[in-house]
Amino acid sequence: MNNVTKKDMSLKRANLFYRLLRPVVSVPVALWMRCSCEKLPEMEENYLFISNHNTDVDMILAAYSSPRPMRFVGSEHVFQKGWPSRLLMWALSPIVRQKGCLASSTVMNITRALRKGENICIFAEGNRSYDGRTGYIIPSTGKLAKAGGAALVTYRLENGYLTSPRWSYSLRRGGMRGKVVNIYTKAQLAEMTAEQIYEAICRDIYEDAYDAQELAPKPFRGKKLAEGLEHTLYCCPECGEIGGLYTKDDKLFCKCGMEALYDQYGLLNGTKFSRVSHWNDWQKQKLGEYLDGGREIRDDNVSLYRITPDHRTEVVCSGEMVLSDGRLTFGEYSFPLDELDGVALCGRAKAVLMYAGTHYEFRSEKRLCSLKYIHAYEHITGKRVI
Repeated sequence: MNNVTKKDMSLKRANLFYRLLRPVVSVPVALWMRCSCEKLPEMEENYLFISNHNTDVDMILAAYSSPRPMRFVGSEHVFQKGWPSRLLMWALSPIVRQKGCLASSTVMNITRALRKGENICIFAEGNRSYDGRTGYIIPSTGKLAKAGGAALVTYRLENGYLTSPRWSYSLRRGGMRGKVVNIYTKAQLAEMTAEQIYEAICRDIYEDAYDAQELAPKPFRGKKLAEGLEHTLYCCPECGEIGGLYTKDDKLFCKCGMEALYDQYGLLNGTKFSRVSHWNDWQKQKLGEYLDGGREIRDDNVSLYRITPDHRTEVVCSGEMVLSDGRLTFGEYSFPLDELDGVALCGRAKAVLMYAGTHYEFRSEKRLCSLKYIHAYEHITGKRVI
């Protein structure tokens, strides 16, 4: 059987499974997430479906909104889970992208699929939000949308962050909404520059969960609302130290004695910052001052893994991780931040490093805040990641 035939069969199988699984899976998930999803209208053109990203089931919610089959673009870490990942690859034929970048091979695969008339779904940020605001979108996304020769659908999932914060260990009940923001036809895209398309995408899918709460406050009820917040917040506004924050139930603490309550509206009470987003802005600035002053960042009980070409992981080092003088060091392994090909975050705290053609991950059994290392990378290199 030649490669063309294999590809055609793979696509037919993916479309079949999409049609079979969509009503069985997406309807219960939408009800479980209390998400009211607007469906796409009938369209003659095939399309690139672009959405923001806040929960682990956004792919399923996107499928609920699109009766027509779509192929999904998924990060590599999704396909490191053994036989479930292999089954997913076989059934839905997703397009795999490296976490932290939109590689040329991925762009070519998406472009070819769109030009063949397929519908493609991509979560443009490539990251779930840590603080309630839609994150960084790679500028080349505008070029991709223009080069594909398909229509563009921009879709915004609202209240996902307050329903399932990236850092949290629990789901909160308050209600989500999926909204078709705009549909740009092929003809409209042809008259727009790649930069204009990029600006339209950024504008259409942007959400600030806290601005929305300020306009129309809504409670998001759940248990242990604050637990996991130390995956995002790493610098105490009272003592200014990094690494002393921890959580229990609905409260965030610092070793210095600071104590804050995280409420059902997603706000922090009892400290200088009520919004996680405002705290995050402040700590990034503070971290820059910290690094410029020559101070180190360190965490113990961290494991470094190498990712093999077949998406498997193998441990190469365990122990203390130190960021000093622009280098991230694990035992005998040392990575100059300005020589990395890219960095990214997966889940709450797993980080990916791309160095000298090899992918590495670091993670820990404890509640590690990998976000501070991404912020350090951005500060030292001047490159935007999230």
